[in-house]
Amino acid sequence: MPKAKREPIVGDAVLSFRRCKEPVAFSIDGDRNLAQGKGSLTGDIEQLRAAFREGAAELALEDGRVLPITVIAHSEGAATAYFEIRAARRY
Repeated sequence: MPKAKREPIVGDAVLSFRRCKEPVAFSIDGDRNLAQGKGSLTGDIEQLRAAFREGAAELALEDGRVLPITVIAHSEGAATAYFEIRAARRY
């Protein structure tokens, strides 16, 4: 029997990379504890472009969780970028 499709997690957050902090809207398809997943960000075109070039970033959600992400795609001139949640390092 196929698994039921989960609704994406959506909301507002702050995207942080280097010394930049930018408000964004997000949508995440992943497990409910957000340990893994993929999603999209919508925000300022220039900041999303810079985040894509940087790669590693953090997404601070309204509920206080901070997700380590990698911005994996952004089309020139688009107000949307795509990311994957990075797995936490285990030592």
